[in-house]
Amino acid sequence: MLMAAENPSVSEWVECLIATPTEALQKYRSKLKQMKDFDGFIPWSEASAFAHEVGAVLDLLRQGAPDPCSGAALVGEFFALDKVLIERCDDSNGSLGDVFREDATQLFVEYARDCSHKEAMADLTAKILKEDDYGVRGELLQTASQFLPADQLRKLIARYQAQADTAVDEYRRRDHLRGVESLARQLGDAPLFEKTRIAAWGDPSPAACLDIGRVYFKCDDLDNARSWLERVPPDECRESVQRDELLLTIYPRQGCGNLAIPVAWRVFRRHRNTNTLDVLIALLGESERGNVIAEETAKLLASPQFILDNAQFLLQVGSLDDAEQYVLTHVTAINGDHYWGLQDLAEELLAADRNLAACVIYRALVESILHRGKPKTYHHGVHYLQKLDLLAARVSRWGDWEDHTAYKQRLYQEHQRKYKFWGTYTGKYGS
Repeated sequence: MLMAAENPSVSEWVECLIATPTEALQKYRSKLKQMKDFDGFIPWSEASAFAHEVGAVLDLLRQGAPDPCSGAALVGEFFALDKVLIERCDDSNGSLGDVFREDATQLFVEYARDCSHKEAMADLTAKILKEDDYGVRGELLQTASQFLPADQLRKLIARYQAQADTAVDEYRRRDHLRGVESLARQLGDAPLFEKTRIAAWGDPSPAACLDIGRVYFKCDDLDNARSWLERVPPDECRESVQRDELLLTIYPRQGCGNLAIPVAWRVFRRHRNTNTLDVLIALLGESERGNVIAEETAKLLASPQFILDNAQFLLQVGSLDDAEQYVLTHVTAINGDHYWGLQDLAEELLAADRNLAACVIYRALVESILHRGKPKTYHHGVHYLQKLDLLAARVSRWGDWEDHTAYKQRLYQEHQRKYKFWGTYTGKYGS
């Protein structure tokens, strides 16, 4: 039975599968009533199963195959139950909220899109969105253009604007204006979006300038898009990254390749890779590729920082000796805790036959695991040390670096009390 802590019985599930459309709709309405009257509480441990059960109620509605207008109204009744369900469930993981944000929204859009009474759908949408105390109905507004024509979207804008004008406090006023913004964005009405954002927040922040510029760009109004994006400072922040990506598209389309060059340099130096390099070279000319790579390589080797992307960039452009030197020069700055990227780098160095640099990476990974001292991760450290055992024979010159035998002796002396690690390594405890 719905709302029970356990899953619905198999017999009930089978009954739903074989129900006729009429029976499925009856069951749907019955389930809505049960949910409305629900007075228990679902703990976090059962929340995901509960959310799945609630979502299955929408499957009954699909099976009932109502006409589109009636179907949308019935989904509206489902939305009306968000308060009672969320208040009686520990939805810390958001699974129940997602049933409303995703499943119910998608089903509403499908029905409303096929309903010919668009004004009624606009009214129903406004009614559903009116009380969104738990923030699970807003996706419906973001998808309004999928099921409402422009004239009805304009009417919704007028409603939100009127509500903003009569709002009792600033929070509610801005909330209504956010509705205007969303609909203006969907309509491609950049001037209205600009006007509304400034009305809501006053002098535009960098984030606001970026948003306004993005809407103008989407509307292919490059002049206004550029004007707004150029108000975003070219500093290292989230807004400046997205600003530069857009300006790199706008400037060449406006015949301003000279303005795009410093932007391309910033983008390249934020994330050095062959893609950002190619964008830069397209502006500078192919003859400059070698000079750019040489100049950047010198800067990377002189920098005190170790950045994973930079090492991979040197490998990508074929500067294999420089990539190895970059790793060996910055060994003290390599943090083995960043294992997700270092493993790939070590494999790339091996593929390039830069075995000493690969050993340095694997040593950082082993030492990170041993310093953290968490037995459940020791098997990873054992794997890396075994890699080092195999690699040792491929290193012809150790130079100033400890050879593998000396390294392993020192490692054992420093961590000899980590019995689980060494027992796994020697096979005493298995893997």
